Amino acid sequence: MDLTLKITGVALDCGDVDELIGFYARITGTTVYYQTEEFACLNMTTYWLTAQKVDSYVAPTWPESTTPKQFHFEISAIDLDEAEAFVLECGARKTEHQSSTDGSWRVYLDPAGHPFCLTSNVPDPATT
Repeated sequence: MDLTLKITGVALDCGDVDELIGFYARITGTTVYYQTEEFACLNMTTYWLTAQKVDSYVAPTWPESTTPKQFHFEISAIDLDEAEAFVLECGARKTEHQSSTDGSWRVYLDPAGHPFCLTSNVPDPATT
């Protein structure tokens, strides 16, 4: 049997579905496709980005690993200063620890505490 599976969604655990899905909708320019108090999703054209409520949710700690991050988003940006101002206005927090030596990526936390990076090093796959 020749079976090929495709990842069609990424789910983020959180304590506040409305806050987290609203943050990602705003920074990506998408609208909420479906939402309840426990679950919401954005149609990102090639995949679903979802937020699901977890009652005992604990945010990851970074850069220390008391609570591991498990994964993070790499978000392409041509102008990092402009992108930084935008994500901060949307509710992100810039981390104190920045591991990039050349400034080509910057680390932030979304409203639920998940780390993500703005970078000029990872091209948008739609343009490559």
